[in-house]
Amino acid sequence: MRNCFGLVATLLVVSLPGVPAAEGGQAGSVARVEDWAACACPSSGDTSGVLWRGRASDVSLADVVRMLSPVLWFSPDEPLLTIAETRQLPARHPCDPEPAMSGGIVYYQVNRVVNRGRGPVAGEDDPAFLAKVESFVLTHFFYSPEDLGGGAHRHDLDSADFYVNVEEYLGGCTQVRLRRVKGNAHGVSWYANILNVAADTRLPMTLLVEEGKHASCPDRNADGAYTPGYDVNVHVNDAWGVRDVFGSGRLLGSGFSSADALITPSASRWADWYVAAGYEKLEERIDATTGLPDPDYPASSGPALELGYKFRMTFKGKARIASLGYHFGGVRLGVRASGYPMLQNIRAVIEIGAGVF
Repeated sequence: MRNCFGLVATLLVVSLPGVPAAEGGQAGSVARVEDWAACACPSSGDTSGVLWRGRASDVSLADVVRMLSPVLWFSPDEPLLTIAETRQLPARHPCDPEPAMSGGIVYYQVNRVVNRGRGPVAGEDDPAFLAKVESFVLTHFFYSPEDLGGGAHRHDLDSADFYVNVEEYLGGCTQVRLRRVKGNAHGVSWYANILNVAADTRLPMTLLVEEGKHASCPDRNADGAYTPGYDVNVHVNDAWGVRDVFGSGRLLGSGFSSADALITPSASRWADWYVAAGYEKLEERIDATTGLPDPDYPASSGPALELGYKFRMTFKGKARIASLGYHFGGVRLGVRASGYPMLQNIRAVIEIGAGVF
């Protein structure tokens, strides 16, 4: 069924908040990895991410899509789950007709297709699709009526990429393997949550969904918790993970009016140095004793330089008081100076923010 995005609707297995993803099922009735004994294919040894083995003519792209239907694990505090009109997530896009069955809807699109050179692929319905293709990327799209929190907006569309290899062996055996999963966190490649599938990756793939903002992140062992370095094992220092701080609708800002360009080795590592340069505007300071403007701190504007260290950490339970209620917070400790090239008004600065800010 085509819709206004030019995508195709597919079945979704949804894990409700608090329900272990292990209870989710897998759609489709085609041969599974468990049917290897009935397949004459020689064992390749490495079974990481293997979805299916057999003759390519016995499985279609639609079958593989059903095997790759993800389990979505929403935060138990997801605001849209408390509203009757938005309780079924992911939602149907408003320009699509009502589905024949109730429940969440995922849209998908096949892209980045690598052809084996056996002739052109006649679209997604080509019965020889898997025989003609070496690899492809299956992108799942998740629509939510609203994005809530900082920078809230309507019509929130998030996605996750599933990288699939189609491997051939002597004797006509074909093996379909999930190689990589990439959660596209807020559409910023730098923050992408990338998992290279390993032997202990649990299939069907579970995706954690960020509270309010709906960024997706692979959950390698389907335990419902994000573990840095395990659930994401590529560009770990810069991965967004799942940060539910935006669900509060509040973002902390700096204590001065300034526009800076900042250089730091990482956007999300727990501790890193930084250098910032920009333009600032300082309000004149009032002497608390006299109530008059302090001549040592007049109003000024101009270039400024800053260097220091950024610290980012997660907080749980009562410790969240230290981060003003956020689950994830950050502190910048630095030295700032006004003017260039002559530095003046040198002072220490402490800046508190949420996430990478």
